[in-house]
Amino acid sequence: MSLASLVIPSLSLAAYGVLHALFARNVRRLERPRPAPNAARKLATVSADGRAEGVTLLKACAGADEALEECLSSYFAIEHPRVQILLGVADESDPAVAIIRRVIARNPHVDARLVIVSRQSHASPKINTLAALEAQARYDVLWMSDSNTAVEPDALAPMLSALARDGVGGVVSVVASVDEASYGAALDNLAVNAWVTFGAVAMLSSRGVYAGAGKSILLRRTTLHRAGGWGPMGRSFADDTVLFAGIAELGLSVVAAPRIIRCPNANSTVGTFWRRHSRWSQIRLALAPHSLASELLCSPFFMALAAALLDPSLAGLALLALCAVAQMAGDSWISRALRGQWIPPALLPAALLRPLAMAALHTRALFTRKTVWRGRVAYMGPRSLIIARDVSWQHDDDVLDEGVEPDYAFEDTLGPPVAAHAARASAPTPGND
Repeated sequence: MSLASLVIPSLSLAAYGVLHALFARNVRRLERPRPAPNAARKLATVSADGRAEGVTLLKACAGADEALEECLSSYFAIEHPRVQILLGVADESDPAVAIIRRVIARNPHVDARLVIVSRQSHASPKINTLAALEAQARYDVLWMSDSNTAVEPDALAPMLSALARDGVGGVVSVVASVDEASYGAALDNLAVNAWVTFGAVAMLSSRGVYAGAGKSILLRRTTLHRAGGWGPMGRSFADDTVLFAGIAELGLSVVAAPRIIRCPNANSTVGTFWRRHSRWSQIRLALAPHSLASELLCSPFFMALAAALLDPSLAGLALLALCAVAQMAGDSWISRALRGQWIPPALLPAALLRPLAMAALHTRALFTRKTVWRGRVAYMGPRSLIIARDVSWQHDDDVLDEGVEPDYAFEDTLGPPVAAHAARASAPTPGND
């Protein structure tokens, strides 16, 4: 057997261990999801004029996720005196409408409204809905959160405290997917927890600057528009990356919220996992191709399996067994540290299947630009731009040149891309839901 077949998996195992050490140092700065509210945090919600700062929640919904009612209800229980909740869907026939109306009817004391967003102004269906909701926002502080997130009643106060710090332009919540009860959900949750969130927390700076998925973002309306507004975000699959880069260009930071929030996902299918993370792989390939390789290189089981298949030996099989145990133990500990839940023992093999599935997804991303998002077919152009037809992006400068107009999906996003923020983004995120 060759020395490389032992050295490469060993280096992968070491890299995995280093990331764990960084993660362990930083995750202690965050609070895991917990049901009991902390009343002391309410003091941080008062603005300089002595009044509680008003917050408008913007939530774009599409489809009836299995935990949608639980997630929406959690926001209606937020402990804050001035909250406006705007919930948007693209069509009256959306299955989410009945659930939204039921939650609103159950909470008549909450300032909440369902908005049907029929006009298509942005290529991104999510941003199209959020932009329409923002036009009806009463308050300057905006809280954009994905429909599959759930929070504790006291989650908003520490986010407002973080937003009030000098130099902070946005506060993003660290997310942890929870409650897996099927292999599809286990793969999906591990793909988020054991790499996306794991890596982002491991790289969390001493100032709390965060470069993870933007599934829950608190910022001021003025900051949003100074950072470029909805236009650049609406042209990109990676709308959160565009926003974060725009905020950075203002000289402001995006920091992690003190509280980890939940993404309930118990029974999703392998097909759901495949579709979601196919898009995420394509986004990462478009923004930072090295991130795909780094995920696999930091997956010791994948590297040891590849080495064992290419150069079989007893020593290689022993190393494979060690890496398998390390991968399952490490991924399970990450899950416990983020959310207070271990991976169910029956689903532990998903920790070994996850890097294999991601390798297949990353390979697939090399050969297709087509994606389906919220029921719409689109193609991914350079730097994760949304285009309506398959345009070759081997020559990015040609596609981005002012003389070339990619075929965008909707009128308001026609013309040469002006998403300069996305073009200069350096920290990729996998996008939302």
